Amino acid sequence: MSGYLDLDGTPANEECYGVGHPKSRDEARIYRDQLRREFPTGSFTIKSNPHDFGVYYSVAASMHDDETTEAAWCAESGASVVWDSIAIEQIKVLKKRA
Repeated sequence: MSGYLDLDGTPANEECYGVGHPKSRDEARIYRDQLRREFPTGSFTIKSNPHDFGVYYSVAASMHDDETTEAAWCAESGASVVWDSIAIEQIKVLKKRA
């Protein structure tokens, strides 16, 4: 068993940087870290996705064994739709950076 689920680059109800924005990779990193807090048995990485207008980044949930597969499906259907308190602070710092 192998593969991955694409979980987007931010929680579902949050605004995000657009395709090609220089901060979009950092935003996806913050989301990946939040997913790791929510689903500690999961295996989450950042995926680069080419687009006509630049690159966009999303979080991929790897499915390489029973444990990571279950975490991937749980994250796909049950991840928080908003930033958690740690991510909120990280997003504030990200927005202040030049």
